[in-house]
Amino acid sequence: MGGKEWHESSLAAKIHLYRVWLGLSMEELAVRAEISTSYLSKIERGGSVPSVDVLERLATGLKTTAARLLSGEPPFGTSPAPELPSAPTPRNLRPIVVRCNQRKIIRPPNSELNYELLTPDLQRQLEFTWVRYPPHYQSPGFNHVGEESLFCLRGSVRVIINGEEFLVNEGDCLSFDPSVPHHVINDTDEEAILISAETPASF
Repeated sequence: MGGKEWHESSLAAKIHLYRVWLGLSMEELAVRAEISTSYLSKIERGGSVPSVDVLERLATGLKTTAARLLSGEPPFGTSPAPELPSAPTPRNLRPIVVRCNQRKIIRPPNSELNYELLTPDLQRQLEFTWVRYPPHYQSPGFNHVGEESLFCLRGSVRVIINGEEFLVNEGDCLSFDPSVPHHVINDTDEEAILISAETPASF
């Protein structure tokens, strides 16, 4: 399901990668940068270039500098990446209900899909997402570390894992090693809805 691609010359992809690395939702970074979530989404998709002022605020929110974001070097270069907690903190372990109308929406750059986060945030070891695959849609190939399970809530999809095909119908659950290249195909006339469970979180 997950898996993020970026090009070293892409400001949009670099902003996205820093945000994901820090475990920030799009809403959280938008608040830090004092811009709207829709504007940030447009920036991360490459549909808009931020002004110098906005770029400075984004850089501050991402714990880096505007110069670093604009440079052609890889996001973290040879210096240490921003520090992340190695395990959930007590704050993350308290009971939290995510209401169906309060899910955080994640849309990776150059993706047609919206991933609705079922877990409260991106700073956890486990990530659940709700994904809608439109009719006749084929995802790009992904691979990432950890473990993943896909539960088909509605419809039917084909999941290709390292060239091997698995048909996943409504009510079926597929578990696999996501470090192996994989992609999802919905070649039916109906929308398919899948729930993805991943550890560690890939967004």
